[in-house]
Amino acid sequence: MPSKSNSAYLVEREKKIKCGRDWLEVEIFPAYHQPRGRGRTPWQKETCPAQKNLNDKRARKHFVRIAEANFFPGDYRLDLTYNNRFCPTTPEQLHKNGENFIRRLRDLCKRLGLSEPRYLLVNAWGVSAKTGKMVRPHHHLLISCGLTEEQIRQLWRQRGKRGRAYGYVTYVPLQFDPDTGIVGLATYLAEQPTHGRRWHGSRNLAAPLSLTNDSRYSRRRVEKMIRLDARKAFGYDCQSLTHYEDWCKKYPGWRLVGYEPVFVEASGAWYLSLRFKRENDPPGGDKK
Repeated sequence: MPSKSNSAYLVEREKKIKCGRDWLEVEIFPAYHQPRGRGRTPWQKETCPAQKNLNDKRARKHFVRIAEANFFPGDYRLDLTYNNRFCPTTPEQLHKNGENFIRRLRDLCKRLGLSEPRYLLVNAWGVSAKTGKMVRPHHHLLISCGLTEEQIRQLWRQRGKRGRAYGYVTYVPLQFDPDTGIVGLATYLAEQPTHGRRWHGSRNLAAPLSLTNDSRYSRRRVEKMIRLDARKAFGYDCQSLTHYEDWCKKYPGWRLVGYEPVFVEASGAWYLSLRFKRENDPPGGDKK
């Protein structure tokens, strides 16, 4: 029979996820701790969860964190649509069109001596309830590159001087809320109807960094704090929390802007998500 020191046991785990310079997420939840050797665990890159269930909440959260860690003021959002002449009829064709656009984008940046573009691409469409066929195919992108709006518009058309446009291009600079950043936009993109891989990203995207700690919180203490505040604040109304100052003191240099407690009856435990904004920084931060 294994000794107690080598056996897994239930703890209240803290998981911190840094998304770029300005955003910190903290998840506190029950988990089994497996004792390891001595030494402090380093920050690790967050990997994308398996997408067996395309509506999986973790996959959507990961997309939002990737967006927060990589896009800043001066970057923009693109929406690419189709007219009837060029509208794809299969998901494979839609994905290929998205890949071709990205390839042309990279090639043009390289020819002009610009940095490699950084992007997140979402290929989205619906399915007709009557015919079962694909409807409303389109592409969404969060992108950072040195091309002008007109140069990008010229890429969404047939090749040649007389090439026809495939559809409309919507070019919108990203706007950052002081408390939420681009969470709203990223969440909207993550929830777009797709039937395949949810999103594609460039190779130069920075991964969010995570760090776990199994000894900082006790289950009793966390439950007491949550129960006192569970009915007072959800989402981004945090300053009315009884323990607002306590949470901020636990993470110095950060301001609490998101609070979401969830009680899971199956396990009889609370799961808490906290979201912090770095203090005294402009919305979105800078790229350094």
